[in-house]
Amino acid sequence: VGAPADSTISVSLKKYLDSLNYQYEVINGGVSSSDVFFCYKLMEHLIPKIKPELVILNINSSDATDINVRGGDERFVGKKFKYKIQRWWEFFYSFSYIFREISHNVFNAYPFKYNNEENIPVVVNQIVMKINDFSNYCDKNNIKFVLVNIPNSMEIQNNEFIFDYILNNPNLKKGIKYVYLKNGIID
Repeated sequence: VGAPADSTISVSLKKYLDSLNYQYEVINGGVSSSDVFFCYKLMEHLIPKIKPELVILNINSSDATDINVRGGDERFVGKKFKYKIQRWWEFFYSFSYIFREISHNVFNAYPFKYNNEENIPVVVNQIVMKINDFSNYCDKNNIKFVLVNIPNSMEIQNNEFIFDYILNNPNLKKGIKYVYLKNGIID
């Protein structure tokens, strides 16, 4: 979010692959401010059209906060989706960074906060199950799958990383390849 077009993750990956003389096409299939449930629906739509050899899913704590507020698969009805709006001002928050700045710094209001700490394990488990769906879908279609975590600024600031919870979740499918960038170190 906010990166210039020539500095996105997909552009950086392409430059890196080119520097190694790999001739791969990199397609950014992500949508800013989406979550793993939305990305899964998008993947189901895109895979038959682009037929990739590899799918990379990047997640961070914003997925958890989005799911906590928006819900999981239940928000998708056929080819449509409906978010549950909990506060009257969320509509403005979704479109305006100025409105976000005012809501955070003047009113200390964040629409995507956990309702309570008890929701964290529930949301993490929902994310894990959707990651497993990604892996199974890719396996079924002979596509390599890699899970990536590039923590957002809040995770770094609070030294609390959603990926720690995901990797330690006993329901996470075994053998999923992942790249974890934590504190500047790739695991």
